[in-house]
Amino acid sequence: MLGGEHEPEGGAHVVLACRSHERGREAVERLRSEVPGARTELRMLDLADLESVRGFAEGWIHDRLDLLVNNAGVAMVPFSRTADGFESSTDTERCSPTCSPSGPTSTSPRNCSEGPMPPG
Repeated sequence: MLGGEHEPEGGAHVVLACRSHERGREAVERLRSEVPGARTELRMLDLADLESVRGFAEGWIHDRLDLLVNNAGVAMVPFSRTADGFESSTDTERCSPTCSPSGPTSTSPRNCSEGPMPPG
């Protein structure tokens, strides 16, 4: 699944950050059925909404993040804008995941009003 020490079998605490509570709950149930005793946590996160990203970051209670598997993305969709006014694929793919300079544990999310961070 994830590999080595990061697998639930290795004692990792897995935080599933999901846009849909129902699908997230199903993923947690599937994970727990495949790995009995897995330590899981379901948190809501919509990468197309910077307020959701900030809320997720501000609500992060763990002392560290060892591995991030980012499985969010949009492609080949009609042009649309997010609640923050960004083009939807740019916001979801580039801006929201980089709003915090230190990851989800930062208490000062990057100001994304200027658009996504440049690569690098």
